[in-house]
Amino acid sequence: MSDPAPTCTAGMPWQDRSRPAEARSLPVRACVRAMRAYEPPLEERTGIRLDFNENTRGCSPTVLAAIRSMDGRDIAQYPSYRALLTTISRTHGLDIASVLLTNGADDALRVIMDACVSAGDTILLLSPSFSVYQTYASLREAVVRWVPYEDSFAFPFTSLQDALRSQSPRLCIIANPNNPTGTTITPQALLGLTAANPATLFIIDEAYADFSGQTCLSLPRPENMFIIRSLSKSYGLAGLRLGFLVAAPAIATQLRKAASPYAVNVMAVKAGIAALEDRQYLRSSVKEVIENRSWLRAQLGVRGIHSYPSEANFLLVSNSAIGRRRVSDILSSRGIRTRRFPELGCIRVTIGTAQECEMICLALDGRDSRGAPDAGTLLFDLDGTLIDISASYWEAIRQTVTQFTGRIVSDDEITVYKSKGGMNNEWDLTQTILSNSWTDATRRITRTPPSRETIIAAFQQAYWDDGRGLILQEKLLAPIALLSSLRTYFRLGLVTGRPRRETSFTLRRFGIQELFSTIICMEECARQKPDPCGLRQAMSATPGPWRYIGDCVDDMRAAARAGIPCIGITTATRAQALRFAGAAATYPSVIALGKDLMELVELRQCRTPLPSYPPATRPASKRTARGSTP
Repeated sequence: MSDPAPTCTAGMPWQDRSRPAEARSLPVRACVRAMRAYEPPLEERTGIRLDFNENTRGCSPTVLAAIRSMDGRDIAQYPSYRALLTTISRTHGLDIASVLLTNGADDALRVIMDACVSAGDTILLLSPSFSVYQTYASLREAVVRWVPYEDSFAFPFTSLQDALRSQSPRLCIIANPNNPTGTTITPQALLGLTAANPATLFIIDEAYADFSGQTCLSLPRPENMFIIRSLSKSYGLAGLRLGFLVAAPAIATQLRKAASPYAVNVMAVKAGIAALEDRQYLRSSVKEVIENRSWLRAQLGVRGIHSYPSEANFLLVSNSAIGRRRVSDILSSRGIRTRRFPELGCIRVTIGTAQECEMICLALDGRDSRGAPDAGTLLFDLDGTLIDISASYWEAIRQTVTQFTGRIVSDDEITVYKSKGGMNNEWDLTQTILSNSWTDATRRITRTPPSRETIIAAFQQAYWDDGRGLILQEKLLAPIALLSSLRTYFRLGLVTGRPRRETSFTLRRFGIQELFSTIICMEECARQKPDPCGLRQAMSATPGPWRYIGDCVDDMRAAARAGIPCIGITTATRAQALRFAGAAATYPSVIALGKDLMELVELRQCRTPLPSYPPATRPASKRTARGSTP
């Protein structure tokens, strides 16, 4: 058993020590101020998403049909829960009075904690396990005690028994299977623990139970056991937030007092009924995960990568080094997202479709999606290379200079400044032109030269204007079809001096954001091109060899300092200036370059078959017939 843990206000691993001193005056409880916030992804997660244990196959087609059948009146009404409760009770053989609908499994935890845990109560948690358990315990100002999993991540049954006897906790939470280890304990053993400790309440989190085939729902349940279920994983309804908890009917009646009366929305109700009734889809989805899990674990093993036995829809994988790079970095460079657990030296990999599992193996083997040796990474500049900025950035420069000086700036003048270097940032370029334009005549318009902050504000008003400005005049210089073809052979990355907000806006507008494995923006680097900071960050996240494609002198110089070849695009700078700055070659457009690259790579691409590994545990046709989540 681990040493007793302190209360939620003293030195817990989730305590946020970086908060400013003035936070102490905020009108929130001390335990909330001490917590580290759980930070879900706020931006769109591109690539192959194997980081949040979602069902990458998607939900049942009957769920989509049920949602499409809804009309405006359905949305306008408060939800009715009788039909969904009846479906749940019939599916699992439950007394309808024992079932409480919740807004996902997280909401079920909150309801139980609010109803049953008081400040100072002891809660027993296993480590490692789902971090939200600790979050809700701290909100109740409970005292948390820890029981660590064994070194092999086997369930610590003896240590847990000892802790239950010595600590007499108010509540014990057990995930079965456990997240992130995939470990299970038999339902009979859980019933034995609850019977031996009648004064302790037990929450059995069965979010992943469909993948293990073990559940406490089918057994007689004592009054001190709560069971939590989720429709996010096996049913593929994570985006709708639907779960339920099961308790003794008398206790469920009391729990409803602590629950929101309309925690589950009407769309989730419709989808939940359809999902539960499509038992065939559930069986096939679970079967596919189990087969893919077994296959992927075997494939990792023959590559010398250790993974732990799992009964869930994920594997906990050792984040070992292959050559000079760790498994997580190799997968990330291919756009494969995983969840990192640095304290365990592991990553958690969601079991996706058959093709997604094969993409993992291809990435680890250094091969592309066709099984051929990887051609490396193409790193692109954005402005002037992939995006025509003559009517946006350049026009914003002209308008800003005219606003403060009254004179007109020509395209040729901007080109001359760009060719000199040191002018990769349009704010710097605008300020330089203004400084060089300041004469007695301009002083009649503005008595003193504008500050940098004033220049930037005027520039952004013209260019950005909350997404309504000149940014809408930009055009894509590289057809999506060409970029998609290049991505077949190369990893694609982006290194730009734009702010991330404007970069994301533009990439989404043209529908090309998902084509790039890594995107480095202004915020990621304290120093901009010609400093190689951004390029080096992109290189650390992608496989070599690397080539950088840019349109200005600073791009060429940054690539030279990063030690990689650079190809110049002559949209903004003369070819001679680019070659003098270090360009290995110049092209009039990305289209012309792309055609040459495609011809070259198709001529040289090796068609060597994949290494001979042990056969998969599922038929080969299944491994190649299904699609992949982009």
